[in-house]
Amino acid sequence: MPDHGRIGAAPGDISREWGIAAYAADGGAVLIDYHCQDLPEALSHETQTARLITGITMDEHFVYSVDEVVTTRFEPFFPSERNGSDPDRLLAHMRDLGMPLDGEEFTDTRVSTALAIALAARATGVTFTPTHYAAAPIVGSIDCPD
Repeated sequence: MPDHGRIGAAPGDISREWGIAAYAADGGAVLIDYHCQDLPEALSHETQTARLITGITMDEHFVYSVDEVVTTRFEPFFPSERNGSDPDRLLAHMRDLGMPLDGEEFTDTRVSTALAIALAARATGVTFTPTHYAAAPIVGSIDCPD
């Protein structure tokens, strides 16, 4: 399971404004954070993280960070429009997955989201299955970095 000290989590305590759920997964852990978009950069200290930010709006972002630096960021619906310190770092994986990279866009958001999740697994080596998700996570409160 993840290093709770690194994220300032208090397992079982859900009294603070931001929360997190940690699931064991093959190759690491999957963290679902609630309302704290800056958290994953802190989590990538001396490692890597990949995340898909999604919500009730159409705004979605894929963010891949290494040692607290966002290396690759893009909207899953428009994967050809990347930025970050190394926007092409995951390009080989993106091509292998069949993401449109020449200016075209997806016509189905379900496909773009599914491919973003597959890209996260390829980039980090962490695989999250329905069996993992069915297990009880460690849930707690966190302090979101300013």
